[in-house]
Amino acid sequence: MIEFKGKVTSKNAIKSQGRMLKTIFIISVAIAMLLMLILLGAAWFFRTLILIMMPVVIIGIIIIPNRFIAPLPERLLIDTEERTIVSKIKGVNETFKMLDDTTKVEDHGDYYAFCFNNRISGLGFIAQKDLITQGTIEEFEEIFEEVLVRVKKKSK
Repeated sequence: MIEFKGKVTSKNAIKSQGRMLKTIFIISVAIAMLLMLILLGAAWFFRTLILIMMPVVIIGIIIIPNRFIAPLPERLLIDTEERTIVSKIKGVNETFKMLDDTTKVEDHGDYYAFCFNNRISGLGFIAQKDLITQGTIEEFEEIFEEVLVRVKKKSK
């Protein structure tokens, strides 16, 4: 059993999770508003209102600081006997994933990001290395050696 417990403070992890969630929100808002535009047809007042509101809402989502919306776990437990990964985010029910469903574990230096069948399904599955309370980093990397990918930082 390996456990990561505590507040995730890695600026890179917060930025990554926040950016991903913002992208999901923006795409959802844009699709919903475009569907409303199509469905309203000739109702010019409502169409104008939606066309004014769409950029306002999208800009609002963009300027929200990542730390307020990033789904970061306060506890991540990897149970090798049950073959599960459990993520506990404050105020949200525990989320379970099967260990065998892990398609990739990205090593970003100070934290690991889990990917499952798609990038979005890994939201909330972050393990900051210095928060390990049970087990070792070596044991962690041994469990995920087949799917562990070291991510190089982009140079500016």
